[in-house]
Amino acid sequence: LMGRGSNILASDRGVEAVVVKFNAPFFKKASISGNLLTVNSGLSLGRLVQLAKNHSLSGAEFLAGIPGTVGGALAMNAGGDMFITGYTESTLNEQASTGLYDIYLLYVAGF
Repeated sequence: LMGRGSNILASDRGVEAVVVKFNAPFFKKASISGNLLTVNSGLSLGRLVQLAKNHSLSGAEFLAGIPGTVGGALAMNAGGDMFITGYTESTLNEQASTGLYDIYLLYVAGF
C-alpha cells in the first residue's frame, strides 16, 4: 500500500508484488464543518496544513514541511506523539476511532 511514495526506497529492478497507490482524487478529499476538518488518507500534509490555516484551525503546524500524505503520516507516526487519534470509515459505513498506539501496533503487525 502506498500513498504518494515520498518516503520509500525501491529497487530499480522493480518489486515482485502488487503495489496499491492511493492517488485517485477520492483519497485526496477534505471537508470542513465548524471546527472539524475531515480528510482522506491521500491528502498531502502540506494541503492539510494549508486548509487548517485557511480556516483558523490550529494543531497541524508541526506537519509543515513533512513530505507525504495523512495516511502515511499516521502509519509511520510522523511527528511523534502529536497525533491523538486516527479515524476510519469503511466502505460499509462502519465507523471506528482508534488511538495512536493501536495504529502503530497494527502497522508493526504488517496490516
